[in-house]
Amino acid sequence: MKVAVFGKSGGGKSTLSQELAVAANLPLYRLDMIQFKKGSARVRDEILARVHADILGQPRWVLDADSSGWRS
Repeated sequence: MKVAVFGKSGGGKSTLSQELAVAANLPLYRLDMIQFKKGSARVRDEILARVHADILGQPRWVLDADSSGWRS
């Protein structure tokens, strides 16, 4: 099972994603945690694209992504 939850900041997608991951026993990936390093610096686009592709290649996941800031 693969579930992608997209939406704007403050819409409740992180809460929904967490609850879905727990209920379905799926790994949860929060793209904002992958997209930014500590201190709010952006990860280089090629690194982000590679990590994103690796996640999408997994057989099971819940993906939480803010649609207002995501670019691929």
